[in-house]
This record gives sequence, C-alpha cells and structure tokens, in this order.
Amino acid sequence: MRFAIATTLLLSAGLVAAAPAPAPEVVHLQLPFGYHTFDVSLPEWFHSNDLCPDLKVSCVNKDGKTVGDIGKKPYEWDGTKLCRMKEPEKNSAECNAKFLKDCLAQCEAQGPLGGH
Repeated sequence: MRFAIATTLLLSAGLVAAAPAPAPEVVHLQLPFGYHTFDVSLPEWFHSNDLCPDLKVSCVNKDGKTVGDIGKKPYEWDGTKLCRMKEPEKNSAECNAKFLKDCLAQCEAQGPLGGH
C-alpha cells in the first residue's frame, strides 16, 4: 500500500513539474464564495495598446471658431481613462498649412470634444 502511494506521488510530482507555465494572456480567476478556480484565455484584441479610435480633428482659430477639419487622426490611450491626440503639434501645423487664410498661423487642432 505504501509503495502505491509513494509511486503515485512521485509520478504526479513529475507531471506537475513538466507542465508548462501559463501564458501571459491567461488570467487565473477564482469565484468569490467557491473553491473553484479556473483559467480564462483573453482574446488578442483585449491586449492591444491601440484602445483609442482615429477621431476627427478640427482646426480652431484664435477666436475659438472652427475653420475646418483635417480628417481623422490617431489618438492614444494616456492611462487615465482618456484618449488624447497622438501628435497635437503636428496636427496644429497641418491645420495652419491647410487653412492659411483663415488661421493666419494661429490655429490649434482640437478633438471632437474640444482640447487635445
């Protein structure tokens, strides 16, 4: 009897040691009131760093009036529940180049909700 228990323990220890480590995209979950735990594989799109969509960028002159837009530009996640323009200076320069007469080199690029 002792031999069977010892053999079982040695074999199971070998199997556990040979098991691969969980991949980084696998999350270990435990139910709040239960004894059950399970691993969940998250979809690839969940791990993407590109959480923010491309949004329309408007050109606003010094008086606060919109003179036009330069189309959709990339936004990036800033880590505090916000998406911000990836390149605000470049977008402002593009606004001033596209709307020379209306901007007089004083336009600022703004997102759909204002600001950068």
